[in-house]
Amino acid sequence: MLGQADGEGLDFGLSESARRILYQSKLHPKKALGQVFLQDLPSLRASVEFLGIGSGAQVLEIGSGVGNVTEVLLTTGANIFGLEIDHR
Repeated sequence: MLGQADGEGLDFGLSESARRILYQSKLHPKKALGQVFLQDLPSLRASVEFLGIGSGAQVLEIGSGVGNVTEVLLTTGANIFGLEIDHR
């Protein structure tokens, strides 16, 4: 688990790897790209459930980022295609 010095305050129910990437990279959303880092795991799960994404669905995730949404989408059994243009 990440310690206090490693971004413990970034725990929004995200995986340790996502928290570590955000903390170590000091990533902040770029306004010019319209970025928002979705971080609340219960909200992400509710959104995916609302969309009715199920096993075998084809999903194009634009702006995959560090994979917060991707992790939740993968639990559905859908086929995920991620597109990211921000190379930070």
